[in-house]
Order: sequence, then C-alpha cells, then structure tokens
Amino acid sequence: MLQFIKLESQSQDGSMGRYRARAERNMRILGKIAFFLVLLIISCIHLGPGGKAVMFRLDASHRGVLDTKPLKQLTGVAWKFQTGDWVFASPVVFNGVVYVASLDNWLYALNLADGSLLWKFNARGKLYATPAVTEESVFIVTEKGHFYALDHTGAIWWHRNLNGRVFASPVVDGDVVYIGTVKGDLFALNTADGSEKWVFTAENGITSTPAIGGGKLFVGSWDGNIYALRKKTGEVVWKHKTNNWVISSPAYFDGTLFVGGLDAHFYALDADKGTVLWTFQTRDQIRSSPAVTKEGVYFGGIDGRFYALSIKDGGELWHFDIDDQIDGSPTVVNGVVYFGGVDGRLYALDRFTGTLLWQFETGGRIYSTPFVTEGKVIFGSRDGNVYVLH
Repeated sequence: MLQFIKLESQSQDGSMGRYRARAERNMRILGKIAFFLVLLIISCIHLGPGGKAVMFRLDASHRGVLDTKPLKQLTGVAWKFQTGDWVFASPVVFNGVVYVASLDNWLYALNLADGSLLWKFNARGKLYATPAVTEESVFIVTEKGHFYALDHTGAIWWHRNLNGRVFASPVVDGDVVYIGTVKGDLFALNTADGSEKWVFTAENGITSTPAIGGGKLFVGSWDGNIYALRKKTGEVVWKHKTNNWVISSPAYFDGTLFVGGLDAHFYALDADKGTVLWTFQTRDQIRSSPAVTKEGVYFGGIDGRFYALSIKDGGELWHFDIDDQIDGSPTVVNGVVYFGGVDGRLYALDRFTGTLLWQFETGGRIYSTPFVTEGKVIFGSRDGNVYVLH
C-alpha cells in the first residue's frame, strides 16, 4: 500500500511537472500574442488630428510640385460645383475627396469622381484660407480668426478663436499646425486639442502662409521682413528686410528659400543664414507664391507676366504674358505648369518653353491654386464654381 502510494505520488509529481511546463510555454505564447495584439490596437487607435497632410501649395515645403498624370490636352469640364460665393481658396484633394472653402462661409466635401456633395460645414465666417487635411482631420479658419479642426464627417474636434483676422492658410507638420494673423501673430498649436505650443509676433501683419524645411519655419510679413524661426520654439534664427510687404508664401527646396515681395523683387535666400543668393526684379509687385523644381522657379506678377527663372542664378528662362494681373500661384506637374489669372482664365504651359498648351475661361477672377490629380485639374473661381477639367 505504501509502495502504491509512493508510486502514485511520483506519477502525480511527474504529471504536475509536465503540466507546469506546458502552462509556462502556453503563457509565453499568449504573452507574445498579447504583445502583437497591443501593437495592432495601438496602430489602430484614433489618436486625434495629425498625420500625413495636404494643404496650400500641396505640402509644408510649399514647392507646388505634384508627381501625377498631367492634363496636357483639354477635353472639357468633367464636372463643376456651384457654391454661394467666390471660391478664393485653393481646393485640395485627399483620399478621393475634394475639399472646397468658399466665401459663402461653407466648407464642402465633394466626391472627386462626380462632384456629388458628401457633407458640408458652416464655419459662420468667410473662408479665404485653403483647408489643411490629414488622415484624421480637416483644419479651416475663417476671416475673423475662428479656427476649426473637424473630423472627416464635418463634426468639430475643437475650435479656437485666434483673436485676429486671417487670410493665411494653416500648415500642418506632424502634431503641430501653424497659422498667422493680420495682427502679426504666428501660432503653433497642438493638432490634437488646439492648445498653444508657442506664438511669435512680427512687427506687422502676417498673411503669408509659412513654409517648413530644415527644422525651420519661414514666413513673410507686412513689416517687410522674411523670417526664419525654429519650428519647435518660434525663436528667430534670422530675418531679411525687403523694401515692402511680403504677402507671398515662401517655398523651401534643398537648403534655399524662394519668395517674392511687393517691392517687385524675387529672392533666393540661404535657408540657414538668410544671406541673398540671387534676386530678380520684375516690373511690379509679386503676390504669387512660387513653384520650385530642380531646374526652375515659376511665379506670376501683377504686371501680367508669368516668369520662369533658373534655380541656379535667377536668370530668366522664359516668360508668358496675359492681359491682366496674376495673383494666384502655380502648380507644376511633370512637364506642365498651371496657373490662373485675374482675367478669369486658367492656363496650362509647357514648363520648359513657356508655350501655351491650352486655356480655359471661367466667369470670374482666379486666385485659387490649381490642384492636379490623375489628369484632372481642380480650381475655384470668383464665379462661385469649383471646376474639374479633364
């Protein structure tokens, strides 16, 4: 009996040992599964505003260059959408949705395929600024400084009053959104909740939309300065004084800053030091923001001339004249450059020669920057329409 009990005890101990080993092995497996599940959940959690973005001049560098199929030969209007007032701002396209801000106070989200209305949001104020759109949110700001972060159904994430008129557009970089006001304040706000990270105050108004590159933020002001700020703190790195207001939005490319001024000069500045690399004098004020490629710099003037300059030394490559001023900014897509004029026409030029490829006439002035995607050109007009050409 004792022998039996002893053997039974040994058998039980062996079974228990095997059980503990299996249990420990299973716990290790479950632990690994749980770890990967946590990673998966974290990757799927809705963390609020932020992420990949499209905005005025396409991205935060403001080069105005898109790598997509250009529209070299115009067929006609694919569709158009009538708003209640001037479409001054530039439409942007994100995930098959066209976002259109109008002076009728509404932001419209339209289906790129057919122009059907998906949703709209009443901002209760004129929308001169181009929306900035990320994977989670849509940022818009009214002329009177009411700044909204919306989700992709038009519901409000957060709202903040900037206490100043706004004509510049928001710029998103990571978890920060930047916006300038006519009072001269430049805000860096948390995309998640609108809380202030820092604020910089210029000597006069800011209607230039900031560009970002090399760890710095660049913006022009009515005080005649072009500022370079540390994007994390707002500390001034350098400033360059021009002879008139700077309302054009700078573009950053490969360590160089490009911007035009109301003093009729176009500037190429060293982005690290602010020293002048070259300048080019036009016949009148420059309000247009430039597009920049590896070879050239492209912009319009209120003298009615569209300029193409060498990126190396500012020498004129070619120019193209229209019958009215050019306040809007161009978009470059491969071998084509697109821009609108105060004459109400949208132009497509050969980027290398300046030869006119086609033009399209609307019923009002065009200040909107064209957005191009897969052979479609999208822009707004003072006639209240947003047009999609193909």
